[in-house]
Amino acid sequence: MKIGEAVLEIEHLEQRLEVLQARMRNDHGQGRPLTYLLEKVESTANRLRDLQIATEWTYQNVVINKMPLGSYAAKREQIERLLEILESVDSPDLREKIDELHEAKKEITRVINTVYWTYDLMLPEVKVPNKSEEEN
Repeated sequence: MKIGEAVLEIEHLEQRLEVLQARMRNDHGQGRPLTYLLEKVESTANRLRDLQIATEWTYQNVVINKMPLGSYAAKREQIERLLEILESVDSPDLREKIDELHEAKKEITRVINTVYWTYDLMLPEVKVPNKSEEEN
């Protein structure tokens, strides 16, 4: 699975949980049993958790130009916050800086999107002790 596919599935699963939550409230209000929905919520939440763990792991372990992918994402978020602040002022004096930030954001987004659809999702390495290690 590509990183981009995982990101899209995470968004889908988050929306699915919201729908299931609304359905549970409705069914509870109508006195219906919730066991069936609870199983769906748990399985969806578990899949979401697993994808989020793998995505975060991948963000820290995919290195582009000596910088982890997660750093690119953090940098883009920081630029978005800065743009939000500067654009709220609506001053012609800030226009050049705002344009520079938009260009920087586009470039970072281009890098992130390329990586999303080029690299596979990585799974965290889990060390399972062998029998001789367990006995000690």
